[in-house]
Amino acid sequence: MQPQTKAHLLLELLIVGGWCAKQLSPDINSDNKLIEALLNEAIGLREAGKAQLSLQLIDQAMALELSSPWFADNRARALLALEQRQEALAIWLPLSREADPLVAEMAVAMLMENADSTSEQGLQQADGTGAQQSTDQQLQALKAAIQLREDGQLEASLELIDAALAAGETDPWWLDNKARVLVELNNLCEALSIWEDIVATADENIGQVASEMLAIHGAKLLAPLLNICEQNNWQPLYLAVNNQTILLQLLQELSASREAGEIDLSLKLIAQAKQLGFQSHWIDDNEARALVHLDRLQDAVALWRHLESSNDPTVVAAAHEMLKIFSPQLEREKLEDQAEHLLEIGDAAAAENLLLNALLQDLNHNNYRLLLEHAITAQLDDANNSPVASELFERQLKLESHALLVTALEKKLA
Repeated sequence: MQPQTKAHLLLELLIVGGWCAKQLSPDINSDNKLIEALLNEAIGLREAGKAQLSLQLIDQAMALELSSPWFADNRARALLALEQRQEALAIWLPLSREADPLVAEMAVAMLMENADSTSEQGLQQADGTGAQQSTDQQLQALKAAIQLREDGQLEASLELIDAALAAGETDPWWLDNKARVLVELNNLCEALSIWEDIVATADENIGQVASEMLAIHGAKLLAPLLNICEQNNWQPLYLAVNNQTILLQLLQELSASREAGEIDLSLKLIAQAKQLGFQSHWIDDNEARALVHLDRLQDAVALWRHLESSNDPTVVAAAHEMLKIFSPQLEREKLEDQAEHLLEIGDAAAAENLLLNALLQDLNHNNYRLLLEHAITAQLDDANNSPVASELFERQLKLESHALLVTALEKKLA
């Protein structure tokens, strides 16, 4: 269909709606010029209070296969003017991820502006249902917190909100506004955690607002983690793939990458997560498990010992299980290092004594036995040392170490 024909059909719509076109004319000869004229007409209609006709004009243009992301933006604005806020936000949400940065920036601004306004609206609705939901005093206090935030007094706003929550305030709009302050203070992790809790526990109205804020800000938190995956040629299995909380997505990705042998990737994700502000004992647990794969047993055990002081009994139980496995292994390695050091400096007798005591505690650890044999050999004179390679000497050596062990055990039991 020619641009002139499309323009003629759209002009008929405006004439029927009682609007005298300011930009649209029947002699427009390109779709681009037609789109520009239509956007100006749609804005003019909306500003003149004719939001319904503006919406009809955009819908007709789209039906004529005229395409522009600004049509969607103006459609959302018309819907907002018609008090169809949820429908408007549903349009801006995908637009916030539009390839055109100007469109995306505008969509994010509209989402923020209109999601932000619902805090006060929601409270006003609650206030009207009776004293059991909100008092005038509480409403004014939250309005004051909102105003402080909008004036840039973020710490003061946060103090007021925390004081209200500490005093027993349970209205979820307080939590929503705390999350908004935290975003301004660059604490995205805690803010998103609050909104995730609201979605899980609050009513549909504020739950929808919290979902919108999660969609807007969640992408900011995921982006650096996804970049690390891309840099390491790793296709995420959980991050930005499912609808679980971002922390749970992260923990599942850490486990999956570690189990696939991508230890370096797992540790890079952990480092980035901590830099972003993620705080979870399960992240520390995953770090310890990754360090074991790098033979950094001392660092891993130190992390698990720290986790023993957690308030989460599940974390404590997991740390105990790991320490049961790896603490003895670490102690063995430390004692082996001590014995090897004593042998290196020529104190074979001290090494022998150390290893005998160790074997009394851990009889089946073969490395202790091998080191004990080295300690015994180091104390033999040259004459006895001459047949070291013979099978007979090896047997005698084992008998000697066994005899020493029996003697040490008898002394202990005496």
